[in-house]
Amino acid sequence: MNNENRTQIKSIFDSFNADSKHQISQKVIEWFSELKPYKFAVRERWMAENYNIGIFDPVSLAVVF
Repeated sequence: MNNENRTQIKSIFDSFNADSKHQISQKVIEWFSELKPYKFAVRERWMAENYNIGIFDPVSLAVVF
């Protein structure tokens, strides 16, 4: 995913008060309940990204485009 796509995704989800990856994933779970098993906790800065976050990137891209 290039920077232009990320910018567009963040712009669209910002209108739903979701500006972080975690908030975007929560909004996607609201819309697609079948993704609920992949829900992950908010990460601290020192923590690695949860591997489930990769599921929400393509879904958010598909929602926007």
